[in-house]
Amino acid sequence: GAKVLHLAAFDIDTNKWNRLGGMQVLNDDQGWSQPKYYETIQIVTVEGDIFVVGRGTNHIHLFSFNVAQQTWTSRPFLNFMSDSDSWGEPKYYRTIRVASIGRKIFVFGRGAKVLHLAAFDIDTNKWNRLGGMQVLNDDQGWSQPKYYETIQIVTVEGDIFVVGRGTNHIHLFSFNVAQQTWTSRPFLNFMSDSDSWGEPKYYRTIRVASIGRKIFVFGRGAKVLHL
Repeated sequence: GAKVLHLAAFDIDTNKWNRLGGMQVLNDDQGWSQPKYYETIQIVTVEGDIFVVGRGTNHIHLFSFNVAQQTWTSRPFLNFMSDSDSWGEPKYYRTIRVASIGRKIFVFGRGAKVLHLAAFDIDTNKWNRLGGMQVLNDDQGWSQPKYYETIQIVTVEGDIFVVGRGTNHIHLFSFNVAQQTWTSRPFLNFMSDSDSWGEPKYYRTIRVASIGRKIFVFGRGAKVLHL
């Protein structure tokens, strides 16, 4: 909200809602009413905690809510994805994604030349900036909304997969957390511009999910749901 992070819970067993306590952070007075900040706010769950992540002027902000204790905690900032490094531009901040593997939280984003990645270790309460990969860059056309808006991430066991729709193909890359290495995966000739997927009414429906060790790419076409 304007001054507070709001939270509510629905209990499936009792079939009832409960409004929980909020936290006075990321508010309008601190500049979070601007799209380049509020559009980056995301949540991810790790065991019994809900983590809130958002990109500010100079830092990645992180807060957690413990469900059992119903308490909020401020976590350390990370000097990453700042306005001074151009992350206030939609072609960059709108690619920011958050995911978790085990007891680590990962923040991903597409820069002008490199895919960026950082990890927060819940046990040590510390951030670590990880290596990037020089793909999906501006020189290859990924500064256009019809491409960068399709970039998403999904986790499978110990890997983070990055998926994006290019001119003619679905592009796929993976990052192995244990080895901290990036790998290019095969392209798929699917959802191309020539088949009208460069139109917002189609490319903005693209979604990515995983089941077991398979990754699925979905989208709404003119007449058919594609998978």
